[in-house]
Amino acid sequence: MPDEIDFSGATRGKFYRDGMKLRLPVYPDDALQERLTALASAKGVELLALVNDLLRKNLSRWRGRRRRVVDFTGRQLKPGKRGVIASSEPPALRKLGIDADFWTGHVKWFRSAYQRFVGGIEAMAEKAKALNQQWLKGIGYARSLAANR
Repeated sequence: MPDEIDFSGATRGKFYRDGMKLRLPVYPDDALQERLTALASAKGVELLALVNDLLRKNLSRWRGRRRRVVDFTGRQLKPGKRGVIASSEPPALRKLGIDADFWTGHVKWFRSAYQRFVGGIEAMAEKAKALNQQWLKGIGYARSLAANR
């Protein structure tokens, strides 16, 4: 690529169209593409219709699971909290293999455990390296989370 490009003859907004929507290009790996194509064919629907339906269903399912985890966490941090969701441990925590007491403790100490960056061990190590640092506050806590999960 040249060091400088002359845009003096360019036209601003040449390809802009009011109301245009960005369509996300989604490229599943080969195995997933084959599974989705076979499933769409078996159901007698277009591939795009199948993918949209699967995404819609799973996103709404996740929304409900997330809501239950948030409500459960609030009840643990503030006993007697009002709400419409049962105070029992949400299935999402069990499914993820996370102990309810461990989750609650993690949420309670979240602010003091991390400072500038939150993430998995590898992501935190990469961020520290990008900042020319040996560590970030929270890497040890992230390691304990991974070990005790």
